[in-house]
Amino acid sequence: MAVNFTSGDQRTRERDWMISQILALPTLHEKIQPSDWAEKTRYLPPHVTARPGFYRYEAAPFLREIVDCLSPYSPVEIVDYMKGVQIGATVGVLENGIGYYIEHVKDAPMMLMSTDADLVKLRVEKYIIPMLEHSDLYHLIQSNDSRNPRKTGLKESSIEWLGGGFLLTFGANSPGKLRSTSIMVLLEDEIDSYATRAGK
Repeated sequence: MAVNFTSGDQRTRERDWMISQILALPTLHEKIQPSDWAEKTRYLPPHVTARPGFYRYEAAPFLREIVDCLSPYSPVEIVDYMKGVQIGATVGVLENGIGYYIEHVKDAPMMLMSTDADLVKLRVEKYIIPMLEHSDLYHLIQSNDSRNPRKTGLKESSIEWLGGGFLLTFGANSPGKLRSTSIMVLLEDEIDSYATRAGK
């Protein structure tokens, strides 16, 4: 019968290592509102806006309260608002909410829905991917399939990120796709253009 003994020095080193790991853990969890995240992190490049730079809610201050309702700390569960066209709500609420969840919530399954697949694909290509690149979020994008290291977190109809969260993008005219996945956060855009019926 073989018996392995760990030397006193080895046990001391292991104990000291474990203590150092525990002491290195953060003792505070930063609660940041989506609007504060956007003004601190979200950068709008010149090809996205005529006013490039860090996002500021001073241009549309009424959007601040709306986007902060997307915080997991908010008691609000459903946000519904009526607005005019081209006031920056998609950027200020929906996109900033996505960026906030990628960096701070991490594990939330989300869905972005617009009138049709082409419109939502255009939104991802022209606005959301530049947000990832210019707001220092791109390093968080990775596949949640640990079995296949060659997979990327950025696909044609979804974005996956570190922590297990993902964003599915669908058109409102695809009922089969809309009911195929459980999600925590549903973001809808251009609702007035949705078809009255989708499928049966």
